[in-house]
Amino acid sequence: MNKGFSDVKSQIENSVKDNLDYYKLLGFKIATKTIAGLLKIFIFALLGFLLVFFLAMAGGFALSAYWGNYTYGFLSVAAILCVLLGVVLLLKKRIIDRPILHLFHKILNNKD
Repeated sequence: MNKGFSDVKSQIENSVKDNLDYYKLLGFKIATKTIAGLLKIFIFALLGFLLVFFLAMAGGFALSAYWGNYTYGFLSVAAILCVLLGVVLLLKKRIIDRPILHLFHKILNNKD
């Protein structure tokens, strides 16, 4: 009878060790996916910022050449960017919040 209890004890220890190893691997998987996702977001945000910056500079210089005044060219580009910012702020629920919630919903319900 003593041998049976020692077998049960060793099986329980092995089961606990296996579960602990599984959850460590699961935590590592989640951490790596999170870090990779954040890195992608950072890279896309940086590239998007650089794209908008250089397009705004080019547009400012182009409009400055058209109107013959640097002030008017860059103020018009700033006005266009302010209007775009206003549109994004007004429609942020539709173009920002819903896609992010949809993405997290897909990630949380992923069964792989």
